[in-house]
Amino acid sequence: MSTTKKKYIVLVLVVLIGLLVALFSWSQKDQEGSTGGLFSFFGSGDIKDPTPGGVNGDGTGNVSENPSGTTDVSLPYRKITDGPISGFSIATESAEGISLVYQERAQGYVQRISTNGNAAVRFSSTTFPGVYESVFGKLGQMAYVRTLTDEEMVKTTLFSTSKDVSHVLPNNIASIVASPDTQKAFYLAPSSNGLVGYTTTFDTASPKKIFSSRLSELVASWTSPSFITLTSKASAYAPGSISLLNTKTLAQTTVLVGKTGLTGNLSYDGSTLLYGAIVDSRYSNHILSLASGVDTVAPFTTIPEKCLWEKKNVKKIVCAVPTAMPSANYPDDWYQGTVGFTDTIWVFDLATGSSDARAALPAGVDAISLTLNSEESFLFFINKNDGSLWMADL
Repeated sequence: MSTTKKKYIVLVLVVLIGLLVALFSWSQKDQEGSTGGLFSFFGSGDIKDPTPGGVNGDGTGNVSENPSGTTDVSLPYRKITDGPISGFSIATESAEGISLVYQERAQGYVQRISTNGNAAVRFSSTTFPGVYESVFGKLGQMAYVRTLTDEEMVKTTLFSTSKDVSHVLPNNIASIVASPDTQKAFYLAPSSNGLVGYTTTFDTASPKKIFSSRLSELVASWTSPSFITLTSKASAYAPGSISLLNTKTLAQTTVLVGKTGLTGNLSYDGSTLLYGAIVDSRYSNHILSLASGVDTVAPFTTIPEKCLWEKKNVKKIVCAVPTAMPSANYPDDWYQGTVGFTDTIWVFDLATGSSDARAALPAGVDAISLTLNSEESFLFFINKNDGSLWMADL
């Protein structure tokens, strides 16, 4: 046998042995719980089409990565209610604890509970069957309660837990939000030409018209005393817009337009906008400076409604960041409940670039309606998946 032929046979044997070792290794990993063994190298083929608006937009279905920073998440969190609620508010704060007022979804009873461990006490015996949203005023004594009638109309009623006050706003209000100091509310009512925006108080429900639009689908938020944020209904399938309504001059300024999946969250001082949108076929978060126009990619990926800007340090933002975001059409699938998250509570300082994880929440806790106490030491929120009320120590 020639020397060349011997070398060829040895080479073939080496390659065969290498393949056998690789196959054995992949087989062992598959038995230990990996997804798909050898064939997982090529993908399972069961990933939802992320176009438009998948997390990565490349068909991989990869999850978002946690931001870098402190990973000590041993600080406590606590579930406050077992049943679903329609809304809540901080009523009082003292050395003994923080008192919360919330409304049950089941019967619409308003309950009061303290963080010191005392049991909930019924604050009002009035029932609101079908309640799905409650927007509380200062101290939790007044609320705009939204219910769905048998005729499938949205009814919004001003309700008091302490005095005989009841006033009904127009049917099918598109959106209603409280001001940052919870002294006023802003709502969007349908009109023959689109929508009309009104401010009102939590005492007399005396509306004052301050805005009108030909658009029929807008969502309002009031995170800054100086501006009301008006966002077109977000969808991965259509371009959106974000405008700011100056609460003093009533001037309206469009700050973003044309991006799909667009939602935003304005800082307390009105200088910075956190927004989420599909950019280059990927859903991502961005920080926009309204003064300079500088737009930077945020160091995290979440839905902007799952964040809350601090008031004391306006460059800090508290966010519920999903530990994983499956490939999906964002934000549509999350709004519709076909996708849910398990969150970690993070605090980001945009001035220094630092980030700290404060609480890794249990599986299935998808935080919304974030609220801080006055000292910004405790975070309260609702679990979107079951409507329960929670708190976390920051």
